[in-house]
Amino acid sequence: MYAIIRDGRVYNTGTLESMFISNVFPGCDTPEWRLEHCAYIVKEVPYDPDTEVLASCDPIIDGEYVTLHKAVPKPEPVIPIDPVIIDTIAGSIEADSVGSDSIGADSI
Repeated sequence: MYAIIRDGRVYNTGTLESMFISNVFPGCDTPEWRLEHCAYIVKEVPYDPDTEVLASCDPIIDGEYVTLHKAVPKPEPVIPIDPVIIDTIAGSIEADSVGSDSIGADSI
């Protein structure tokens, strides 16, 4: 996989054939040609899929290679809350605030 990097931004990724018309650019798989056309080989980042995920990062160019991702720790899992529990809590809070307003109104 290759990436076209200009002004520190990723413009495109894919094969050279998909990003350039290969018959118009013969010999496009040379380091000189790639450098002239801002095309870099995408470096694969090693990571442990049990404890890490890949996250996008700003392109890091190292010679004819570019790094587009970094390994970061997996986030803690989010446990979804049951909507019934939310409705029950909301109803309880609403009932409490109605009771407080009634008490305040009676004391005036």
